[in-house]
Amino acid sequence: MTISFQCSFSPLSVGSRIVGKRTLRLLGRSDTLISSVLAALRPLVILFAVLAWESEVVAATTDDNEDLFSMSLEELMNIDIASVSKKSESLGDVAAAAYVITNEDIRRSGARSLPEALKLAPGVDVARINGGTWSIAIRGFNSRLANKLLVLIDGRSVYNPIYAGVFWDTQQVLVEDIDRIEVIRGPGAAIWGPNAVNGVINVITRKADDADGIVAVSDVSTEGDWRGGGSIGHKINDKLSLKLTAFTQQNAELSIDMSDRAFGRPASDEYASSTISFRSDYKASSNDDLSIITQFTDGERQELVFTQLEPFEPETFFVDNGDIGVWSVQGLWTHRFNEQLSLKSLAAYEHFERTELGAEADIENIDIAVDLHASLKQGHALSAGLYYQFDDTNIDQGITINFTPSQRTTENYGGFVHSEWNLFDGKSRLIFGSTFEDNDFTGFEFQPTARALWKPSENQSVWVGLSRSVRTPSRLDRDLDFTLGLRAPGELGNDLPFPALVLAQGNPEQDSEVLWSYEAGYRLALSNRFSIDLTAFYNDYAGLQTGVPQLPTLDLLNGEPIFVVPIVNTNGSDARGLGFELTTRWTPFKDVRVDANYAFLDLDTELLPVAASGGVVLGAGQTPKHQASIQTFVNVTDNLEVDVRGSYRSSTFGETVNIDGFFDLSGRIGWRPIENVELSLVGQQLADNRRLEFEETLAVIPITEAERRVYVRIRLDY
Repeated sequence: MTISFQCSFSPLSVGSRIVGKRTLRLLGRSDTLISSVLAALRPLVILFAVLAWESEVVAATTDDNEDLFSMSLEELMNIDIASVSKKSESLGDVAAAAYVITNEDIRRSGARSLPEALKLAPGVDVARINGGTWSIAIRGFNSRLANKLLVLIDGRSVYNPIYAGVFWDTQQVLVEDIDRIEVIRGPGAAIWGPNAVNGVINVITRKADDADGIVAVSDVSTEGDWRGGGSIGHKINDKLSLKLTAFTQQNAELSIDMSDRAFGRPASDEYASSTISFRSDYKASSNDDLSIITQFTDGERQELVFTQLEPFEPETFFVDNGDIGVWSVQGLWTHRFNEQLSLKSLAAYEHFERTELGAEADIENIDIAVDLHASLKQGHALSAGLYYQFDDTNIDQGITINFTPSQRTTENYGGFVHSEWNLFDGKSRLIFGSTFEDNDFTGFEFQPTARALWKPSENQSVWVGLSRSVRTPSRLDRDLDFTLGLRAPGELGNDLPFPALVLAQGNPEQDSEVLWSYEAGYRLALSNRFSIDLTAFYNDYAGLQTGVPQLPTLDLLNGEPIFVVPIVNTNGSDARGLGFELTTRWTPFKDVRVDANYAFLDLDTELLPVAASGGVVLGAGQTPKHQASIQTFVNVTDNLEVDVRGSYRSSTFGETVNIDGFFDLSGRIGWRPIENVELSLVGQQLADNRRLEFEETLAVIPITEAERRVYVRIRLDY
């Protein structure tokens, strides 16, 4: 077994197997302005590389500020979080169910991807679909895209306007370069706008001046997965810092479930990608901070797809080979007028390409946001902002998928107001706010919230919240025409006593889904050894996306008569979710930390009269009722670490199979033979060799099983 490290300054030399003509094609499609920006960056990157390598080597094993064993529980409760109100505040003082995954948490977990790191957060349901695809949700309705979850990377939304959700295989972030992940369980729409219904995940990468030095990592698994890359940061002077990050990875294919109709052939679900990013942080003055972040990801994905389009012919399989290309650039500017008044602005552009079932999607997205934060007299704070989003989407007709029209341009205008009062010498807080938006699909939307927090003592707090959130339609909801194939009597979508061709269709009249959420929480820190965070909630959903079968029609397919059954998107169901989430942290000894989490959710759906003929509520059956985990971090010696995590996910109900509950066990042994070198042995899914975690919605790809993996990893810090 050979372990290699690769870190390159050119995207063409990182994973050259998959980066080349596609890179040139993606960049070639961009306009002259984008090409000019890339050309201007080239000499800057070369200059940066020279300066970084000529700089003095600095020993940087683990930053003391990130070493959770050196922090008291009181200090942990005071970790800053900015995703709740768009301003920095202490974790223990927010009136929301919030959790922060730190860089040190990620390192100690052995995670090698963003989905694996999110397993550390309580109440976040993470399941693997195949070699490169994950499903991630908060408080229910898990699916491949999880359309009720808003995901941000450095404050920029990565919610896909065509498919309504997040493609996790395109969100490539070197986990070693993540500063922290802020997870909000519950509505965040009063600050972030539509689609922040059940939660918000904000991935915040390290600033360039915090990444001074070199981090390099490489790992390889027993199943053939491998990854290599790193980052170089350099502080040019007191005002300017630069950081360059590059990595490449490949995920091996999984195994097809023995009960699946494709059993006996390879899963053909490999995934490979390469990513390069550049960041500059510039302190223009004592009151102005400017950051520019640009990233390019290029990859290839595979999936095995079922199809049967010929009457009385056997079902066939084909390998869906798809390309992925994402290029983004964003600027962040903060201006402080004085200690009481500040302005934050974001401007971002993204060019996204993805081929799925032969249909190539091309999206150009522009996001602009301006936020003003003011601390007024008598404990009153006021925040307000405006935002604008432009999406130009184009998707070609694929093998079984089509969008009508193929091209659509949409614009969203909105703003928010957030008012906060501190009462009784800061022991109580009242919070009111709302977003207001006009979009091209549903017109005007408002999403208010009212929250209150009371601190009976310095080590405990109680909070309550009431919020309204909406999930606005996407092109998938309105413009889709998807051929699921011929289905036998009784199979998904076909209730007829004879075979029928089943189609999934969008609905131009599809309206927003609406959630009214009621929450309450309690936090307590006992001395410096034990803390508890408890949240209870009741969610009332209206008008959920539901696939409703329509009356069959008789048509001809290749000259043969065939019945056609359309399944049309409608706002055809309501739902109620009742649950609670418990998080504890215990530090029994100086070098031992134990985190234990439990989440319960009872989700009940009800079809409305418009869906009297039956219907499928997207993701409802894929919601586990119970999730639990316990993770132990142990510093055995100054240079030896042992970390073990056990978790449980209860059974879920797919559309063709039921998925049994399972217990998961993972572990990591980390050893530093010398100061700047860390060797790790990481085991994942140690409790069983193979297991089924998720069934793809609409059952058009085979059911694959995740497999036990053991990684060997080397990390260098200078």
